Amino acid sequence: DENIEAGDTGNVTLEVLAEVGAGSARAVAPDEPEHITIGKSFLRGHANSKLFALRIAGESMAPELRTGDIVICEKTVGDLTRIQRDKMYCVRLDEQDGSTIKKLMYVPSAKELLLLPLNPACDPEPIKLHGGARSPVRGVVVAVFRYLNNGK
Repeated sequence: DENIEAGDTGNVTLEVLAEVGAGSARAVAPDEPEHITIGKSFLRGHANSKLFALRIAGESMAPELRTGDIVICEKTVGDLTRIQRDKMYCVRLDEQDGSTIKKLMYVPSAKELLLLPLNPACDPEPIKLHGGARSPVRGVVVAVFRYLNNGK
């Protein structure tokens, strides 16, 4: 699938795969399929086939993310050395059987990934990395959608 370029017309429809934590990890599939349709102009430069949508639950990434927001992520290969501290990532936490959205800091000397919340009331959380294990990073957040006034 090719990247969406500036000037592309039309829409991209993505299924909202799960509700994920912006707090503790979680992955709850919606009772009924939910989809979001986005104009391609909002997603230029990203590969359509690598995009996925998640609904946020929790306030650890407030004020940028809030409960009910939908984030669009682009799948990544999980190269921890390429993590950028100014971006938010979807991280799979197997021990909690779920995923979370956080900013990240890779600490190779400690063999850990530090999950960094934006909300000052929440603490950073270290995740130990095991040699040879698959990277827990599943994607980078590329867009956020929020309904105002409760979607009305």
